[in-house]
Amino acid sequence: MARSEARIAVTIWNDDDFLALTADAQRMFMFLISQPDLAHDGVLALRERRWSKKAKGMTLADVQRALNELRATRFVVIDEDSEELLIRSFIRRDKVYRQPNVLRAAADHLATVSSRAILAAAGAELRRVATANDIHDGSRPIVAAMLAAIGTPPEAIPEPPANPSGNPSDAPDGDSGTTEDPDATDRDVPAGGN
Repeated sequence: MARSEARIAVTIWNDDDFLALTADAQRMFMFLISQPDLAHDGVLALRERRWSKKAKGMTLADVQRALNELRATRFVVIDEDSEELLIRSFIRRDKVYRQPNVLRAAADHLATVSSRAILAAAGAELRRVATANDIHDGSRPIVAAMLAAIGTPPEAIPEPPANPSGNPSDAPDGDSGTTEDPDATDRDVPAGGN
């Protein structure tokens, strides 16, 4: 089923890595995350010619230049041979890992991805998700299965962090009750694509 909306955190406008991008690259990032065919694993078909028709005066060269900037800053992973693009941090930033049914859809789609580079990048993101404090208990086995499916041995899957706050279901909104943001780690990696 096609997506009907895109999640953009307002904190993106405080993100130094995102703010360091050119206006064209920022627009391309917003364009990519709002595509209706973007799968829940963050992968979509690479359609540069089609995308160049989405704004008056935009050319194929403009699209490629913006995509190359996003690739160079690790916001996206692109495989021209398989014609696939990964928004690297999508599973984390869109909070897919907190919704087991949506995560299952991501797992189903990830099984169709042919790019080894994209699968490797997705594996790195899934290892980060596996240690998130706010991961849903029902999502843990799905993440482990996704990692196993892309070739991550079980011993390489990080153990979930201890829950220092007791019972996470005591939080009124169903959240873990922690204030730690899984996106706040590894600031050496571009946060928009983080």
